[in-house]
Amino acid sequence: MKNKKILIALAALTAISATSCSKLEIPPVTEDPDNIENNEPVELLDISSEYSLEVSSEMIKAGENLEVYILSESDRKIFVAWESTDHKVLSCVDGVFTGVGKGFATVSAKISAEGCEEFELTYTVEVKPEDYTLALIDNFILITDLSTKVPEEGELLAQILSGGRQLISASAQEGYTMKKRTSSFEEQPFEILVGETSRKESIGAGSDLEKNEFSIKAVNTENGMKILINATDKYAMMTAFEVLIDNTIKTEEGTYVPSDLDIKMKPLISKEDYSGMFESENVWVVRDPCVIYDGEKYYMYGTGLASGLGYGCVTSDDLKTWSEPFNVYTFPEEIGAQGDCWAPECHYYKGNYYIFATYRGSNGLRGCAIFKSETPAGPFEMITDGHITSSEWNAIDASLYVDENGDPWIIYVREWVSAPNEIGTFEVARLSEDLTKIISEPIEIFKANSSAWATKGVTDGCWAYKMQSTGSLIMLWSNWDGGGYCIGMARSKSGSILGPWEQISTRLYSSLYSEGYDGGHGSIFTDKNGQMMVSFHGPNDATDTVREHAFFLPIEEDPEGDMLRPKQ
Repeated sequence: MKNKKILIALAALTAISATSCSKLEIPPVTEDPDNIENNEPVELLDISSEYSLEVSSEMIKAGENLEVYILSESDRKIFVAWESTDHKVLSCVDGVFTGVGKGFATVSAKISAEGCEEFELTYTVEVKPEDYTLALIDNFILITDLSTKVPEEGELLAQILSGGRQLISASAQEGYTMKKRTSSFEEQPFEILVGETSRKESIGAGSDLEKNEFSIKAVNTENGMKILINATDKYAMMTAFEVLIDNTIKTEEGTYVPSDLDIKMKPLISKEDYSGMFESENVWVVRDPCVIYDGEKYYMYGTGLASGLGYGCVTSDDLKTWSEPFNVYTFPEEIGAQGDCWAPECHYYKGNYYIFATYRGSNGLRGCAIFKSETPAGPFEMITDGHITSSEWNAIDASLYVDENGDPWIIYVREWVSAPNEIGTFEVARLSEDLTKIISEPIEIFKANSSAWATKGVTDGCWAYKMQSTGSLIMLWSNWDGGGYCIGMARSKSGSILGPWEQISTRLYSSLYSEGYDGGHGSIFTDKNGQMMVSFHGPNDATDTVREHAFFLPIEEDPEGDMLRPKQ
């Protein structure tokens, strides 16, 4: 029998009816004169089995409210007194429960009713810190798991706090204290000191920094480990936090900062590195641009170039001035395409051209399909049986990768709208040699929130590139950082598409670096002079005066950083 839910009372002592969620009623107190005169004992009913307690979650964060329900089929009016066993963990004010600090606390509902025995219902919940917070004390940043609030005064301080929160979020996603690395793995909090302070261990730190340079140094003192961070500007400070994240050591026991950490460097990418970037000059409504050069001209495919349901293309001799758009594929009626014809990527494979693209099918879900043509101008034909990705959830932005053995793989995004906790994921699977079907179980390689700089569960735009200099496999992918839409990078040092994958803190393109438009969904191609390029669209959100359009950035391998970077 399905129980009925009664929302928490808004007073510590409240009379409620267990039959509906209507306005709570408090019945008048009455006495039975017969019982008083006769002084006869009254047999009280045991109704405890008729009621149960339910909470909205067994774990909440500090600052969040906990919803509590009393479940019953009874019509009896009852009185409820709410209480928490530990107000330092879970407060109870007028029947409203709020997470306060890390630990466990028990919700108590003492229930009484006229003519019934009083009884108690309990439920134990866990409260975790509000992620982690940063307390500004005497010019240094102290990482704690307390609910300290910090007034974000000034642009630099705001950047420090933002970077620090990213550090904590990435290093301790479960909400537990970061640890100093010791032989016994003893839990010890540590401090991050930012800038020069009056403390003896940090005096003079950073005084010898050059322009755009930053330093990170671990100092062991009698009071524990200090992490000294100095930088000459807010951009270098932000990069310092990202480099610190890259240098933490993650184990099953926790996340540690090496006791000998000592780094002084400049950000790997700066505004000047984008001097070779240029824009398309006459194609203004294109997203997700993918370019291929066939030896004679450039073909650019992208979202927004087709008329009707299908995929479109433009051509150019110089990557600047482009032809009028034309369709390379139009969906026939029998396919049942409903729209969302997104992100057509064109790849040359074994003598033919293949488009990997997204569309929304007759089931209302987005998925990926593959199309084939003998020429880059089409016409293309669908070679998969509709969506090649799952028919049970949304998938977008498929891409092709051919490994060192010549085996083809599909890479795609399980879209956030269908993913657990609304966090998009990247998956890979083996393709048949003719690219018509998937021949292996898909494997998740990383999530949209795998990198500390990523601010959203939304992700897209994957492209795999094998480093000739190091043998690592680099994956371009997009999310949002503090500057907006951007192009990040992940690395598989094994060179295998299956990883293991690690995130690179430096983005290939970010408006934080370029100080221009934001932009993302990168695709790699080689121009007619043999220069490696990445195409992407920006700004991500069109305005009345600036529409989405294609950008082209010369890039190169950086063997020392084991990543891609703008060509210097």
